[in-house]
Amino acid sequence: MEKQFSKIFSILSDVNRLNIYSYLLYRPEGLYVCELSSILELPPYTISKSLKELESVDLIESQRYGKYILYLPIKSQNELILKLNSLVYDIASASNMIDKAKIDKVVNNRSQIQCQCDIKKEE
Repeated sequence: MEKQFSKIFSILSDVNRLNIYSYLLYRPEGLYVCELSSILELPPYTISKSLKELESVDLIESQRYGKYILYLPIKSQNELILKLNSLVYDIASASNMIDKAKIDKVVNNRSQIQCQCDIKKEE
């Protein structure tokens, strides 16, 4: 268990993965790669890579819906993971890491037919 937590903290030390995990804790019903990409203004590849890292330590899981994959936090019964989730969420909320309005806007505009990325390109 000690090695697992060491790996979890190592993975969460990356700001992109920490942001993604915080956003998933805020929206426990899940977010799609394209939604996270739009919210964080990062390419889908970067989001996917970070999600795979989070999945590798059993912090999140994925559910396929057609060609799209929904990512959501695992509902753990492990007391330490529950405390970690609470700590990550509380810190992210207190430090305004979670842009709740932006997340809600993206999710409220979710299309049942197609998930579209609208990443702002740097010029």
